[in-house]
Amino acid sequence: MKRIFLGLIFSMSLSMVTVSYAAIRHHPQTSTSKIHTSYNNLSLEALDGNFTAQLNGYALYDWLGFTNDRNTLTSGTYFRRAELDLNGTIAKDWGYLIAYDFANSLYKSVYLSYNGWKSFSVLAGQFSPAFGLSNSDDLTAINFLELSLPVNAISTPYTQGASVGWNDDHWVVVGAAFQPGTGTTVVGSKPLGETLRVVFVPMHTPIDVLHFGLSGWHQNSDGSNSVDFSTVPEANSYRNETLIDTGSILNTSYYNAIDGEFAWVKNAFTVNSEYVKTWVQRKPGFSNVNFNGYYLTLAYFLTGESSNYTYPGAYFTTLKDIKGKYGAWQIATRFSSLNLNDGIVRGGKENDFTVGLNWYPSKLGRIMFNYIRAMAHPAATGQDINANIYAIRAQVNF
Repeated sequence: MKRIFLGLIFSMSLSMVTVSYAAIRHHPQTSTSKIHTSYNNLSLEALDGNFTAQLNGYALYDWLGFTNDRNTLTSGTYFRRAELDLNGTIAKDWGYLIAYDFANSLYKSVYLSYNGWKSFSVLAGQFSPAFGLSNSDDLTAINFLELSLPVNAISTPYTQGASVGWNDDHWVVVGAAFQPGTGTTVVGSKPLGETLRVVFVPMHTPIDVLHFGLSGWHQNSDGSNSVDFSTVPEANSYRNETLIDTGSILNTSYYNAIDGEFAWVKNAFTVNSEYVKTWVQRKPGFSNVNFNGYYLTLAYFLTGESSNYTYPGAYFTTLKDIKGKYGAWQIATRFSSLNLNDGIVRGGKENDFTVGLNWYPSKLGRIMFNYIRAMAHPAATGQDINANIYAIRAQVNF
């Protein structure tokens, strides 16, 4: 599959370059396309603006060290993600994206979108439905190695379906309907899911942002009539080891989840927080259960940059401007909590405290340092487990 994908990308890129070269060679005064290259992408654009194509991606390499009182987590180094993206526009108003993660051997986003209307957009294919703030963020832009405990446990995967969005100067509404995406194990027929995200942003400038949002998610179970929730302790070993995990909750019909989100950016200072809760509806005769969690993040750029917020996307993306002579430096801290205990389900309860230092030597990437104190009281095993986690990530954008 990787070879097929690489061959497709190479063939498309070669064809674009060949067509452009031929146009310039035979019609030097009437060329219809041009090629752009920069430090982190290769792109092609028709002079009339009807077609564009851009090839880029990123790689994340982690070093993780765990010390814990019950030896439940494994230290090591590995590629967390290595993604290659082909994206662009067709006939100005149509967009496309093909994204493949080589580290995990899976297609992430593969979709077409239409943006020809002033306030509406439509998307169809494989994508991650909008649900909450950090689940919508560019993964290369989050302030820590991994998403917070509640978001990681209760967040939308990559699914196949359609999404419709509307926005004006301050409001964004996005709804989606979908089935499981490629690589998801399904028993029986593919279950349906739906999400709705509503965001109000009364202020959004490059250095001042005020963001409020609320998301809802309804998810039917597949033929196994079961669901499970778990999360890594905000650092993901190559074995995907967890401290808290509900295991399979049997006799489940569906579950509903909500996510309340808040973000504030003031110059170099950023605050963001989310509260997530899910209700699991089980079949008659079996008791329902619910779980909840939250996090709070504080971040500050020592060199004066501002977190890069995009609107109407209503999420944070990769830092663009670097002011410092020696790159951009950011400090960040996060407290997160998730309770997976309710009724007969004893998945555990965990609180994590994280301190991070991020260095952006250039737009090509960053170096991240995280210390995480993970406290599962109790863990899924019923025992209390405390862990100290030391992590370094090298991120390269290309």
